[in-house]
Amino acid sequence: MFDIRDENYEIIRPVGKGGMSTVYLAKDKNLGRLVAIKLLHPSVSQDKKNRERLKIEALAIARINHENIVNVYSFVNNGDDSYIVMEYIDGKTLSEFLEENPVKSPELILAIFLEILEGINFSHKKNIIHRDIKPENIMISKEGKIKIMDFGIASIIGEVHNLTTTGSIMGSPMFMSPEHLTDEKIDKQSDLFSLGIILYWMLTNKYPFNGKNTAQLLNNILKCQYEDPQKANPLIPKDIKNIIKKILQKSKSLRYKDASEIIKDIKDYFENIDFDYKNELEEFFKLPSGYTKRYVGFIADKYANYSEKLNQKQQNSKAVSYAYLALEYSPENKSAHEIIKKIERGDLLKRYLPFSLIFAVIIIIFSVYKISESNKSNAIDKKISLKISLPKKNNEIDEKKSPKRKKNSEIKILTLPTLEDEIYKRIKLVKISDKTKIEPKVLKNSKNKEKIIKKIKIIKKIKQIPIEVETRISPKAASIFINGKFYGYGNITKIKLKTHKKYKLKITSKGCRPFEKELYYKSGKVKPLTVRLKWKAAKLKLINTIQGDIFINNNYKGNYKEYNYEAVPDALSDGSKKLNLKVIKNGKIIFKNDIVLKAGQTVIKKI
Repeated sequence: MFDIRDENYEIIRPVGKGGMSTVYLAKDKNLGRLVAIKLLHPSVSQDKKNRERLKIEALAIARINHENIVNVYSFVNNGDDSYIVMEYIDGKTLSEFLEENPVKSPELILAIFLEILEGINFSHKKNIIHRDIKPENIMISKEGKIKIMDFGIASIIGEVHNLTTTGSIMGSPMFMSPEHLTDEKIDKQSDLFSLGIILYWMLTNKYPFNGKNTAQLLNNILKCQYEDPQKANPLIPKDIKNIIKKILQKSKSLRYKDASEIIKDIKDYFENIDFDYKNELEEFFKLPSGYTKRYVGFIADKYANYSEKLNQKQQNSKAVSYAYLALEYSPENKSAHEIIKKIERGDLLKRYLPFSLIFAVIIIIFSVYKISESNKSNAIDKKISLKISLPKKNNEIDEKKSPKRKKNSEIKILTLPTLEDEIYKRIKLVKISDKTKIEPKVLKNSKNKEKIIKKIKIIKKIKQIPIEVETRISPKAASIFINGKFYGYGNITKIKLKTHKKYKLKITSKGCRPFEKELYYKSGKVKPLTVRLKWKAAKLKLINTIQGDIFINNNYKGNYKEYNYEAVPDALSDGSKKLNLKVIKNGKIIFKNDIVLKAGQTVIKKI
């Protein structure tokens, strides 16, 4: 066991090792507390630059007294050994913690990120730039305390140390900013860019910048080309996406100027959706494995309420996105459905109002025209008496003596309706369905009946228009069948259909209940198709041969020879359910095991 030449500390064991140093768990003999000692390797401690760099790290951390940054107790450089004595964090690195406790909640991830950001913001105010921010340099203790450590290549603004070799790259390539790779000065915004990469990774479980080799990776960082985080994880809200987008801008002028601006945007978002991030962090760290169920239980209502607020502010596009997010977690959420319908009705009104007004004006003008024409027609149709005086002949009888002649001397002229008039007046208009063929009904005793009916049929033709229906299907591995034929998997974003045609949709996935629905669209304006398959129950059959008391997740289930347990996996899980199984007899744990159940499957366990 390695031992330092200091009687105040007792080395217990190594807890971490890097290229230049090893970190040991030790005990402070004077104060009786556990500490971490970062000791330079003998091979590098002879170099004055390395000892100076370790000293700078100690000085940098010593200037910062913050709950999210590891504390430094002392620095020793006695010629033979160079080491820092600092606070010991009993926990795991951020990457280790998230691997063991996957977090499905974007808001909870943002809350963890906010704690990291608070620490970096404080160090920046003290003019300390970390320059090597990565998940391995962030610790989470068993109590849920988040601490930033390893300021080994940190720089102190205003002090010149000349410890970087010309042309060398300092930091971890995966989390570098474009400035790390150019001659541009590395500053506070460079630290924030690295934090943006970490946030992207936490939310999507993948890095924004990748490459087949280091050269390709660095080239992608310089270009700042990365996949849209919402495409990698559709559950990321729009506000969080916008925060990532602004942090990872290529140009510094387009990024956040300092950490306090990001903190403000995050806290504003939490306030908007009424998310008490401090309380939720506390609940999460109490039982990380059970948090997803708690989160799914309330987040849909918070998204729906926020959507309503956005709708009142006329931010309809954003409001719809949050309403659909609410439906991702709770497909039956009434508030979200009502908001979407309300906004769609409003959009249709705005879209067609100008055309409606124009149409109304045309109708009014046409009506006025028809009325005026009708008045003219009525005037003509009235019986008009034309008195025609005929010349008298010598042999004709005088009108006074012959009243019959007087009657015949007046000719009454009547205007008869034309064929067109007859059609307009005598056809009884009937509202018809899409596929009905009818003949116009003509009044009886019409002289023009045969002419009017001949070859007159009202036929409404139906045109089938190709349309694209946006899809949001979960899980992504689900198989999509349309009219019995395989169409694709759940990762597709659109399906091509036609209007006025019926389709039978069926979606299946292993471990899930099948989903079936008949689709029929009358127009090209269609709502996105959102389907979240429900998991089948996961079952455990326990054969208890030792006749002990059965405990599942620390809950007593009884003492049975044979016990059947059934559980439905969480909506956002991968379809598995983790159980902690214990069998206790006479006060002793006879059997203990962690079992993973999968949806739709039955596990038989014999004890």
